[in-house]
Amino acid sequence: MTKQAQDIEECNKKAKIECMSHQNRNAVNKRNMKDIIDLIDLSRSNSKTDIVTKYINFVSEFVLHKAKQICNLRGGKTVSANDIKETIISESLFFLSDVEALSNKQHD
Repeated sequence: MTKQAQDIEECNKKAKIECMSHQNRNAVNKRNMKDIIDLIDLSRSNSKTDIVTKYINFVSEFVLHKAKQICNLRGGKTVSANDIKETIISESLFFLSDVEALSNKQHD
C-alpha cells in the first residue's frame, strides 16, 4: 500500500471515529489562520520544508473537517475516500479563490 493510500485510509478511520463520537465538530479553527497567512506570504518563511509541512497539516485538517461534515449530514454513517474527494474537489475552487483574494488584499 502506498504512503498516500495509507494516509487516506488513516484519514477515513479518524473521520469515522470523530464522527461517531461527535467531538470536535469544528476541526478548522483560528489556530490554522496563522498557517494560512504564512502560506500566502511565502517570503516570511525561511524553509521550504516548513512551508510544505504547514501546507500538509492544513490540508489534512481540511480533509478531516470535510469528512466530519459529510458524516454528520449522513447521520453518522461511514464516509468513503471517494465521497471526501468529490466534496473537496468541488469546494477547492471556491477555497482557492478565497485564498487568492486574501493574498491580493494582503499585498495591496
